[in-house]
Amino acid sequence: MTDIAAVRPEMSRRRDNLPRDLTQLREPPGLRLPENITAEQAVLGSLLCDNAGYRAVRGILVADDFAWTAHQRIYDAISTLIEAGEPANPVTMAHLFDTDLDVFEGSEPGRYLVKLAQCAVTLTGNQRLARLVRDLALRRRLMAEFEECRPLEEAVDILDRHREHLEAQRRSRRGCDAR
Repeated sequence: MTDIAAVRPEMSRRRDNLPRDLTQLREPPGLRLPENITAEQAVLGSLLCDNAGYRAVRGILVADDFAWTAHQRIYDAISTLIEAGEPANPVTMAHLFDTDLDVFEGSEPGRYLVKLAQCAVTLTGNQRLARLVRDLALRRRLMAEFEECRPLEEAVDILDRHREHLEAQRRSRRGCDAR
């Protein structure tokens, strides 16, 4: 029997370059989940500056829609305070995150809240950015579900599970376009 490497050495080299662990093939190099941290900062900043704007986004966003854990915690705190009739701003919220330094990746939470307030946008822009943040969150969820597809599950099954969210996105977009 002839050794294939002796006859066609380039075939042997190609085989050696294949990953031994097939999980290396799961994520193409450079693939990033969709997010827009700047939009998240602008939404949170506007809420910190104008708590009345919360009414415009509370039906659009939930804390899990934010890509960054610190933003999830901040939105949750803003929601909790405003729903309780308390003001939510950098001064009233700074102490809430004293034990969350790891979540803020070394930044002082109080200073970060002030930075967010400086990123504030108008109420109209806030609603558009809130929809963008929600849309990106839905994309991340769909990507995760497609990645973790169950045996015998088809793409339409995954989309059916998310149909309600997709329809809400469509209705929200139509409502925005009608203005």
